[in-house]
Amino acid sequence: MILIANLTQLIKKAAIEAVQASKPSDLIFGKIVSTNPLEVSVDQKLTLSDEFVFTTYAYSQIIQVNDNVVMLRAQGGQKYLIIDKVV
Repeated sequence: MILIANLTQLIKKAAIEAVQASKPSDLIFGKIVSTNPLEVSVDQKLTLSDEFVFTTYAYSQIIQVNDNVVMLRAQGGQKYLIIDKVV
């Protein structure tokens, strides 16, 4: 019986690690560094260029330099969508 409990725990742990390794969607906060071309600073080491950051039409019209934004990171971390300004 103890062997089955340990096996169950091991399977659960492996499943959790697999989900974490796949980098599921996540909210990311950043600051607009440039609007043309679009650049968003996420932290001191990471600035995203316009090839990785997308906006909706509504927000592309009102985003300005130094605006704080919240983004949705796509699974895998290669694409980011600005979903709103943070106030």
